[in-house]
Amino acid sequence: MYAIAQIDVPDKIKVFYEPPLSATIDKYHLAVITNCLVATPLKFNTPKKPYFFLQEYKKRRGEAKDPEAQVLMAMLVAQDKNGDNQPLCGSYVIGSTCCFSTLHGNGYCTSRLYDASDRDDRTQFVFILRKLKTLILNHSAG
Repeated sequence: MYAIAQIDVPDKIKVFYEPPLSATIDKYHLAVITNCLVATPLKFNTPKKPYFFLQEYKKRRGEAKDPEAQVLMAMLVAQDKNGDNQPLCGSYVIGSTCCFSTLHGNGYCTSRLYDASDRDDRTQFVFILRKLKTLILNHSAG
């Protein structure tokens, strides 16, 4: 989907795979490895400012690690590191379904479930990623 959405923009937006993230927030140490992270890049293929997270694929709920909890943890760490009070977006996949989420300050919300086997939902997924690309470019320009 990322290739179809054409999310990468040289020196502005890059997709990173399995970067570790950690921070201590309110005396709690949070550490997570995200499956996919969209961020502005630093040199040497390192993420600078994260904007979007995709958490690992799970066959179904009830597996050892909850992908929604993992993506929220990654978003909390990025919010702390970014320090700019800008909203963060994420998604997690369970089976053939995907759910998008947003974190802004203490507010967290999720979208409806999108089904990868549904053509309209796949189209919407690509549209969401392209819109995210526009938002990142506008934010980094301002």
